[in-house]
Amino acid sequence: MEINHQISKELNKKFRNENTNLKNRLHSILLDYDYIKNYILPTYYPKFPIIPNQRCGLWYLPPELYRSLNTSVYFKSTDGHTNIWEFSTRRTNFHLFQILLNGSGSSGSGSGVVIVDSTRRGKKLPDSLSKTIPIWCSVINCIMNGNGNQNSDDLGLYLPPETVSATEGGQIRKKIIFLVQKIKEKFPQIVKTCQAFKNDSSHNNVSRVILRPIWCYPGSRMNMDPFTGKIIPWEDTNSNDAKSDVKIYTIVCCCCSYQCQDGIDKRNGFTYVQGAADDHESWSHGLEPLDFWFNLEKLGDIRKSDEELISLIKNEIKQKTLRNIISPVNNTCEIVKDAIYLSSTLAKIPISYSLVINCSGEILEASDNSTVVKNYPTLISGSKKSGKLLRSLLIEIVPIIELVLSKCNNDISSSGPILISCDTGTDIAPSIILTILSLHFEILDDDHGWGNYSDSKKDISKTVIKQHLIKLIDQCSPFYQINPSRATLNSVNAFLM
Repeated sequence: MEINHQISKELNKKFRNENTNLKNRLHSILLDYDYIKNYILPTYYPKFPIIPNQRCGLWYLPPELYRSLNTSVYFKSTDGHTNIWEFSTRRTNFHLFQILLNGSGSSGSGSGVVIVDSTRRGKKLPDSLSKTIPIWCSVINCIMNGNGNQNSDDLGLYLPPETVSATEGGQIRKKIIFLVQKIKEKFPQIVKTCQAFKNDSSHNNVSRVILRPIWCYPGSRMNMDPFTGKIIPWEDTNSNDAKSDVKIYTIVCCCCSYQCQDGIDKRNGFTYVQGAADDHESWSHGLEPLDFWFNLEKLGDIRKSDEELISLIKNEIKQKTLRNIISPVNNTCEIVKDAIYLSSTLAKIPISYSLVINCSGEILEASDNSTVVKNYPTLISGSKKSGKLLRSLLIEIVPIIELVLSKCNNDISSSGPILISCDTGTDIAPSIILTILSLHFEILDDDHGWGNYSDSKKDISKTVIKQHLIKLIDQCSPFYQINPSRATLNSVNAFLM
């Protein structure tokens, strides 16, 4: 009995080592990409844009496949976990609406997108694809088409029968009704954005618009000719019936990892790890997705050992330089017209701003006397410690911004606008802007963002803060995928309330 226990411990240790082995992980990712390259791209691309789901999906797509969109999506598996079943008001992913409307390719004829993700051992689909995205689609379908009340039969909910049981599906249906009612009551901006998508001029001849998820993964049925084995390109659902009064957008939920148990699938030179890109901080030694793809020739060499790969990452790969290769041409986003701007890390201070709040490890100096620069090197985006520290520093930062806005009295041209930046443009800086917006600005009823600055502070509640955050995420989506950490948002809430 003791011998069997010892053998079991040694096997478990071996599997753990194989799971964290850098070489196994990288070559497993490349094997999963073969599925995308050989099956998904010939079926859907370029008619459907292909988009990675953060954070895992970024590892499975070469950047040239989504560079023209310069975007990703963020559907968390947590929102789809059993008994959670949530529609995130922080991660609305509404920038997908414009991508769907634009279509893709020169003809612009696409009516869908492909979202790529993977999952860990033993599962066909991650919860992000099997439940989070279907819930997201269903809530939007209900809002657009006037469904979602207690008597609604059609909730526009589609779930993969292979992975979601009928019992769980029934429970999700009940939750959808609750989510739709909550959003209608508390988040009018979400309702307005969904209805604006439905009322787009391209939908003038249809009465209903539906987001329809479908699923594909290694081993699933594809559009394949049974005689030749060739992949048949996807045929647009809407093209079958020109007279249909329903517009269907297909959301292809693609899981690219093969279903297997850890340590079982031995390949030529490595052991396959399902969902290898998951939780990359635990195995990547600082390597990021873009670093991986830009150095594929070296990192994809099957002859290199784990130690050689780690040495290569630490000694040769310059992460910052590589990340900047596909950064947006213009990474400054206007929040309040002519008044407040958001940016990621600055190389130098632009001369057109009266005040710059710089939250990064770099200390910057003004290039002329007309610009005031405030550096906060301890506020690093993505750091839990920095997120907590923001609470105390807002006591200093907010009055500085208020002073500039108050002096301008809505005529910002008298001195110049305010620029607030952080390392990523997605965490610390937008949270500072969120604080100012919640205190001094009203969301306009039309699509023009926020009104003029008001010296008198507004009544604050969590609902008000969320409404401003939703609007901020929506407005910045062409530039940044704003996603403040929980610690950062807690600091904002604590300061405001």
